[in-house]
Amino acid sequence: VQTCALPISQASVARASSSSTSLTASHFRSVIAHEGMAGLYKGVMAPAAAAGPRSACIFAGYDMALRNFDGGRIRDHALAGVMGGLFAAPVTTPMELVKCRVQVSKIRAAGSSTLGMEWQVCQQLWQREGFRGLACGISLTACRDATFRGTYFATFEVIARAWNQAEGRDPQAK
Repeated sequence: VQTCALPISQASVARASSSSTSLTASHFRSVIAHEGMAGLYKGVMAPAAAAGPRSACIFAGYDMALRNFDGGRIRDHALAGVMGGLFAAPVTTPMELVKCRVQVSKIRAAGSSTLGMEWQVCQQLWQREGFRGLACGISLTACRDATFRGTYFATFEVIARAWNQAEGRDPQAK
């Protein structure tokens, strides 16, 4: 998924950081002409490195919250998903920030490794702004992730119940 989504993310971050209002193929051609194909994947290592810890936080938050509900209602799964998104925000925020900063940086992807660029951005953030720098945008990330995870887990539960019912299985049986 990251392989397909990152070029789109790179283009949308570039558009958001410029005065351009359109996202066209010309942006992709420009990046490829100046940085090669690697330019479309600037910032890929931060999301990849954070995927495991982020998922652990999401599911730990979801599980802990769901234990406080009876779990029989879709709403319970939505609220537990919201908690999972909130639990993951401290991991997701620095990862997103580093990814976006690398994507808009003038460092050529072809001239240095993406890991090197990301490490450089992370060090600069830490040296200049400390913990606050890495937490920049946490409230927006938490709102986005809470909304998404609440929707995700509720939708998953609806689909799982429909599937089980169609298969003639008892959804309460373990």
